[in-house]
Amino acid sequence: MGLKYLWDTNAVIYYLQKSFTEDGQELMNGIINSHQPAISSITEIELLSWRTANDNDISILNSFFQTA
Repeated sequence: MGLKYLWDTNAVIYYLQKSFTEDGQELMNGIINSHQPAISSITEIELLSWRTANDNDISILNSFFQTA
């Protein structure tokens, strides 16, 4: 599993909320299963500063960051 993709803030949000189309979600699943996601520190800060995030959202984000 190698680094190939730098994930944008919106890409992370849409992926975790399963907001992509079915084809888009399958593409993202394939990417995450074959390549370690790269998250910039700016993206991580933006995600953790998400005003409407609840405790469950923050927990999911932290789990995602551990795989990045």
